[in-house]
Amino acid sequence: MKMRNNVPNIPCDQPPSAAPSQLLLLARELFRDSAAFRDRAAAHNSRWQRNAAIYQAFCPVPLYTSDLQLTPEMRQQYERFLPVAEFCESLGPALSALLPDASWLPECLRTCDFDGIDQLWRLLPVRLRGCVTFVGLDAWQELLLRLVSPERFGTTAGRYPQQLAQLRQLPTGRLLDVGCGTGEGTLELAALGFDCVGLTSEPLEAWLAQQQGGKRASYLAADALSLPFRVAFDVVTCNGLIGGPYLSRPAAYAKVWEEFERVLRSGGVLLVSDCFHGGRRLARNVFAESAPGTMTVLLNQDDCLMVQRS
Repeated sequence: MKMRNNVPNIPCDQPPSAAPSQLLLLARELFRDSAAFRDRAAAHNSRWQRNAAIYQAFCPVPLYTSDLQLTPEMRQQYERFLPVAEFCESLGPALSALLPDASWLPECLRTCDFDGIDQLWRLLPVRLRGCVTFVGLDAWQELLLRLVSPERFGTTAGRYPQQLAQLRQLPTGRLLDVGCGTGEGTLELAALGFDCVGLTSEPLEAWLAQQQGGKRASYLAADALSLPFRVAFDVVTCNGLIGGPYLSRPAAYAKVWEEFERVLRSGGVLLVSDCFHGGRRLARNVFAESAPGTMTVLLNQDDCLMVQRS
């Protein structure tokens, strides 16, 4: 196999990020430098600089950019030269060294549920997309934050206006926000007067949410299919999960219905919303149709499914 001539070295310096967000500033307080981190980051960079050089020498597919239209054949070439499972495995030790405990590593790295490295890159800010090496503590910190909380998932206020309208008509009480992420939506619910608990599967998200929210809400990391509560809630919200990678199969629907039914008091209300593509809304309809007999659908339109427990 003949190497192409005049192949440039893969860039490993990232341009500086824009002014850091509050979330990134908080993350940097937690993601601490250490000798172990530096050694592991150097080992990752050395390995993947070699892989990238081979890719650039032999692969006919151009280096990834956000506007590159990838075909199945192009993805096969990425996977041949830059296998995503090996990339996730290589990132793990360095990123774990930044965290209080290895169990805080983002779930997407632990499971590596990607079809190719381009899917992982799409989670990252533009300046890190297409990169396989990361130079400087700031780049690693931003990489870790965006793997657990991608910007494209959205955290803006007012994402679910119909749900908020329904909540304003309910008496305030205890509210469980399942799939709370970094807590921005939970704070919006708390501002309506509810006593809110936010739940996410990611320990790092729960920590970030608590730092942002202070005493206005409480947060914990736990599994939506095994809710760690005995006390009944007046309201449960579940936004952006139904129809996603974690909750998309009939068995998962049955289990999460069982959990919602268990933690909701009699007369309590479940609200489910999403702001994703139409396939998620179809999934929400399937989810609604699988409701147990104790759960009555009151509303299912636009961005809101509303169900009441008997």
